[in-house]
Amino acid sequence: MRSEGVSPHTNAIRTAIAEILGMENVMIRRICAKILAAAVVLFVSASPVMAVVEFNDGGVWDIDYDNNDEVWVDHQSPGMGTTINMLDGGSITPGLRSFEDSIINILGGLIRDYLYTYQSSEVTVSGGSMNRLHASSQVVVSGGTIKYDLNAYPGSQVTISGGSVEGKLNANLNSQVAVSGGSIKTGVFAFDNSQVAISGGVMGVLYTFDDSQVAVSGGSMGSLATEGSSQITVSGGSMDYLAVNINSRVIVSGGKVGDLGVHHSSQVIVSGGLLEGDMYLSTNGVLTIDGSDFAIDGTPVGYIELTSILGLGYDDEPYRRLTGTLLNGDPLDNDFRIGNSAKIILVPEPATLLLLGLGGLILRRKRRTV
Repeated sequence: MRSEGVSPHTNAIRTAIAEILGMENVMIRRICAKILAAAVVLFVSASPVMAVVEFNDGGVWDIDYDNNDEVWVDHQSPGMGTTINMLDGGSITPGLRSFEDSIINILGGLIRDYLYTYQSSEVTVSGGSMNRLHASSQVVVSGGTIKYDLNAYPGSQVTISGGSVEGKLNANLNSQVAVSGGSIKTGVFAFDNSQVAISGGVMGVLYTFDDSQVAVSGGSMGSLATEGSSQITVSGGSMDYLAVNINSRVIVSGGKVGDLGVHHSSQVIVSGGLLEGDMYLSTNGVLTIDGSDFAIDGTPVGYIELTSILGLGYDDEPYRRLTGTLLNGDPLDNDFRIGNSAKIILVPEPATLLLLGLGGLILRRKRRTV
């Protein structure tokens, strides 16, 4: 038990010294690390229970022991570049905060709740686990486990090439996120002018809002859903469903897409890719398809705008069949339904347009001859 009026951290120092006196030399280095950590304790929490251990000396610190206080690195100490290595056997309760120019390497161990990053701090996660990661700086994730969410805040740059996010990745205002591997179980959510590049990895969904800009060149996802004037390019990867809503714009030039839905004044341009499902359009949605050899229910067509047959919602419209070849050479063979004010615009490639033009010119000449 500690004496009355003596802080728990003074007791921690006493306990560590007692351990040194009673242990073999092989343990002295680790126990000395405990003493030094306790010696830099700074009480900055409003809570009478939680204290903060602060590292801001520009040194390199290995945490392979249990730390029951929040850890701050280089708080209000620019230019120091203090390095924290989180190792197997180490734990921090409740969390770790990196400030200024600090360097954090999560190689193993356990952060029982959160990792916050600020200013110009650099954080790499290649092992270990934590509940949440809140990024406002540069973060690279190549391994480890984030049990809940990874939040990218304004000005952050987050790169994910491995590891597992069991919840969501939220890309917020002006953040930049690149995903080339790993798994994001729930999915990626892009908001407010964020920029997201997906070139690999596995995720539940990709959902875009509010003028976000997203490029998909690889990876796989259950669905990609858009709304709120977001801009999407798809040149690779695979998705079971592409749902385009509310003034969004999507350009598809490759990859695999299951069902395609175009709704609520959104626009989709398709010039390549494997469209493996059905196509549904409603509420002023416009789908433009660039290619050649188009046919509707077996009847060849050139440049044409396809609209609703009955003027009803797409659920009440008959299925029709569109075949042809997309501009990049991929085959087109899909059922589609068009509701009320939506439309599909078929645009033959330039060579096809030229042939159609020549055909019309020949017909006119024959008529004149006759």
